[in-house]
Amino acid sequence: MGTTGSGRFEDYRPEQDPRRSSGGGREGEGRGATDPCREELLLSLEDVARSPYYTSHSSVPGLGESVSLAPPLDQGRLAVRTAAGEIIGYLPTRLNFVASECFPRSVTYDGAVTDSALAPVPSVGVRLSPRA
Repeated sequence: MGTTGSGRFEDYRPEQDPRRSSGGGREGEGRGATDPCREELLLSLEDVARSPYYTSHSSVPGLGESVSLAPPLDQGRLAVRTAAGEIIGYLPTRLNFVASECFPRSVTYDGAVTDSALAPVPSVGVRLSPRA
């Protein structure tokens, strides 16, 4: 039991993404379907304790600090960076569609740190809004 695939973004099947439902009717149907690249992302980042920011500063960014999500990928992962370009963490893999669907359309994201903590483990939450 488990999943199969090549480990590439091409394996992601957007039609299986429950966030694409318009709330009524079938997914992807007519005008009610939403563009996932134009939706705001509110999420907790992964691997914060292993990020370059944390290893350099032994800290996490403060509330309200400006962040962005844009190419390039960092070792194949979607990295959220500070205004100075330091990686603070990574998007969960469920959001890999951003690299395969949004970046090719020149959609990138800006936002801010919404929560951060050092204990019990370093963590960072962000709100990211699309820009084109």
